[in-house]
Parts: sequence; C-alpha cells; structure tokens
Amino acid sequence: MEKVIKGLVIREVEYRESDKILTLLTESGKFTVTARGAKKPTGKNLSLASLFCYSEFTLNEQNGKLYLSGGSLIESFYALREDILRLALASAFVEIAGYLGENPEDAAFMLKLTLNSLYFLSRGEVKEDLIKSVFEAKCAEFSGFFPDFSGCDYCGAVTEKMYFDADSCEMTCSSHAEDVQYKIRINANVLSALRFIGESSLAKAYKFDMSEADLRTLTQVTEGILCAQLGRRFDSLDYYKKLRI
Repeated sequence: MEKVIKGLVIREVEYRESDKILTLLTESGKFTVTARGAKKPTGKNLSLASLFCYSEFTLNEQNGKLYLSGGSLIESFYALREDILRLALASAFVEIAGYLGENPEDAAFMLKLTLNSLYFLSRGEVKEDLIKSVFEAKCAEFSGFFPDFSGCDYCGAVTEKMYFDADSCEMTCSSHAEDVQYKIRINANVLSALRFIGESSLAKAYKFDMSEADLRTLTQVTEGILCAQLGRRFDSLDYYKKLRI
C-alpha cells in the first residue's frame, strides 16, 4: 500500500551498510520509515533522508513497516548546517517536537511551530535566543500551562523588579520575593516580552526585539517554564546552552 504525506525529518539513524531509519513528524503523527540506500552518494532518496528536511514523501508499507520509495523536497533548511549554534538549537527544536508530537492529535501544532522556528533560524534575521524563547513558550502553552505574567502571584502587584521561580513557575514582586538569590530577576522589558509572546499568534510571536542581556533572561524563564511543565530536560538544549557560554 502506498501513501503520500508531507513531513519533517526529526531524527535519522544509520542502519546497516547503506540505509537509514528516519523519524518523520507529520500533521497526522510520527512515522518511522526505512530509507534504503539513503547513505549512498548516488542514492535516489539522499536529498530527502536528512535531518531537518521537509518533503512530500511517498511511502510503501510492507509487512507492517514503512519504506521510503520517493518524494519531492520542499525545504532542506540547509543554512542550519553552516552554523554550529543554529545547528545545535535546531536539533533541540526537533528533539522537543518529537517528544511533544508523540500523540497524533498534537502533531499538527508541533509540526507548524517547528517549521516556523526552523524557517526563522535558517534565515538568520531573528536572534537565536528570541526564536528559542518563542518556541519554548508556545510548547509550554500548548502543553497546558504558560503564566499570564499580569502581576505578582501573591498580591497582583507589578514592581520595578519582579522575580520568577523556575521550579514553581511563580512570579513575585519585590515584597514577596523570598530567597531572591535562587530566582530569576525580571525587568520591565523581559516582562513585556513574556506577555507579548503569550498573547500573540504563531505568526506574530517572533516580531519583537530586545537586548542580548534581556534575551538571556527571557530564555531562562521560558526554558524554566517548559522544563517544569514537562518534568524533564533535553540533552540537545543543554548542549546549545554550553555553546552559548
């Protein structure tokens, strides 16, 4: 049986002498596909069977397994491979997308969010940490929780300096900030960015800018929310952070 489906390669594993095992994220879920001969320089599916490639795949089912028989490349996001920081961050995006897109009903949103993020990342016109923050915030929001950041979680006040606890995902004002040394300090610019991301659609969420220092704080907050919400960390995300040091 043959099927044609659009999908993003979010994982590739070398298999046997010349094959690859691909994980595709599609609007209808994740699929594991064997790409025969994909490691060969002359393989007909070489251009389709690489990480980050978004294509229209033609798949054949044999004995309950899917095999890649052909297709057409839509976008390779090739520029991601030319910069180690962008490559590391893109790898984090697809790892997280694979985790959150496990259920078929979640896959369509995660595919759209990941494609948007890879697009901006590959063009190099939007700062990496800004894209990272939007991706993490929208993942957390889709998973069921993203704070509204309207004010202190205890009294509702907004002071010049606010504080965010990544473990509890609570934001507090200066009066309620206990053990401040263990919290992330948020200024007005970061607070405005958090509100903007939370209130914006996917199409508009990337359309802001801020200083590198504020971006570092913003991404600390959004990563903290996502990891707290999911109850786990991601190796690829930690690797990206090490490169940023």
